Amino acid sequence: MSASEDIGPLASHCVVTYKNSFYVFGGTIGCSTYAFTNFFHYATPPFSQGKISWQPLSTTNVESVTDPGCIVDETRGLLFVLGGKNQQPNSTSPGLQVYDFNTQIWNDPKYSQNFIPSDLINDNWGPRAVWLKPGKMFMWGANSTTQGSYLLDINVTPWQWTILSDNKSGIAPTKDAGVVAIKGNAFIFGGFHENTPTFTFNQTQYIYSPKYGFMTPQFQFPIPFNDGIIGVWNNKLSIIMLDTGGNVMQVVNFDLKTFQFENVISAPFIQNITVTRNRGHGAQLSDSVFVRLNFNII
Repeated sequence: MSASEDIGPLASHCVVTYKNSFYVFGGTIGCSTYAFTNFFHYATPPFSQGKISWQPLSTTNVESVTDPGCIVDETRGLLFVLGGKNQQPNSTSPGLQVYDFNTQIWNDPKYSQNFIPSDLINDNWGPRAVWLKPGKMFMWGANSTTQGSYLLDINVTPWQWTILSDNKSGIAPTKDAGVVAIKGNAFIFGGFHENTPTFTFNQTQYIYSPKYGFMTPQFQFPIPFNDGIIGVWNNKLSIIMLDTGGNVMQVVNFDLKTFQFENVISAPFIQNITVTRNRGHGAQLSDSVFVRLNFNII
């Protein structure tokens, strides 16, 4: 298989990092034409003058899906592809697919599951997933009409699924939220509600604690959004908001000591790019893929 400097334009794929390389899986060619061939490539920096040498990887025994959720277990060397839709005619969606970086094999029988939440199979969009602790995965938002939040424990055999919530708990389900794990707790920001006449952005934040369950904090997000990318460093959480219903790509910091949001920063080049994202759902990135953007506003 030969390398390629051009794999795009892509949409509705997922991106992860593993051992200093970027991996891209699934998605569509462009924003409207679905890719009917399996897609799995990687590239390793440094990149020269904006040119990236993408290497194709094996797609044997895997189904290419659009809008999956992806997360990597770097200790075990596993890529989890959660949910998403198989766009092939008359096909069903797999729900959970696992790639072993060590053996370069997809969906080894030892990772097969007796139970996969129906949300991951039927809803066509993958959840946002984070590790609360080694081997304990939290998933949020595979379905926007039911609650769709789960724990997956891969420290036991077979892997153990736990349904965290039901429709009686008062937690409004969302899709495309920004989720990040901080000291074993999941912080959930943004997203949208699908079970309304029109898609509406969620304005309520949630925290999931393994000890206390779901909590609704007092702090209020300055701008409702979906498609968020989150990174944490130096006691601050930074959220890149890819869709706020108006300007594309705004950034806000959240102080983890004071639990206060700082001022929202808009990209200075906003006038040079499309200011609405009519194609809807954007690519999902794992929280291991986070690039800090430094905007100098004059």
